[in-house]
Amino acid sequence: MKMHVLNKEKEKTILLIHPMLANNEIMRSCIADNMKQDARFLMPNLNGHGDAMHLDYKSAKEEARMIYNYLIMNQITTIELAYGASLGGVVLYELLKYPDLTFNHLFFEGSSFFINAKAINLLLAKSFLKKQKKVIKKPEDATKEMAKSYGEELAPVMVNHLSHASEETIRHIVHDCAFVELPDLDKQTQEKCIFAYGDKDPNLKEVKKVLPKKYPNAKLEIWKGYGHCERVAKDSKAYAKMLQSIID
Repeated sequence: MKMHVLNKEKEKTILLIHPMLANNEIMRSCIADNMKQDARFLMPNLNGHGDAMHLDYKSAKEEARMIYNYLIMNQITTIELAYGASLGGVVLYELLKYPDLTFNHLFFEGSSFFINAKAINLLLAKSFLKKQKKVIKKPEDATKEMAKSYGEELAPVMVNHLSHASEETIRHIVHDCAFVELPDLDKQTQEKCIFAYGDKDPNLKEVKKVLPKKYPNAKLEIWKGYGHCERVAKDSKAYAKMLQSIID
């Protein structure tokens, strides 16, 4: 994990944890740059991404531990807004297990609720490794295809991440999203949580089953016309404005 900081001198802290195949620069351009600059933005690159691309991703627990260590080392124990998208949401689940951290607002987009999905783990790992071979063989075609969902600016970054990811990184990420360990949250913490999904997100069906039982006091938002983590890329300014409204 490599941490990147914007507005280091500010006291209020916003934590932005990127999804698979993204990085801190995407979090900055899509979210941080479009929000008020009265907060310190912490934007980690998870292992296997950005300037941590050369490091193999091991687990969400390990990534959360490294983020936690950074926070404690820098005497940051209160997070105004913690944001996790997809894989970033799974890492944020693990960060919530540290009792000495306080979160005022929590926002998850596209995060998995699959708890013991063995078949999904096998299928997704096979699919990503197959897709990686195609990306390496025909990067231009892969970039055009990725751009349909995430735009021309983000697509090359995502294709680059996929082409350079180790098999170990891919398998570990997929495993973490298929075998999620949802934290136990009290009513007060649940009320701070917003879980958001595009109505075309393949995670949504499972979320609708699990969320009401696990986190009955959390809020679920469903965005019409969007797939998995697409809105942050396609509607960045409005998306950042929405996040800003949560903490204003």
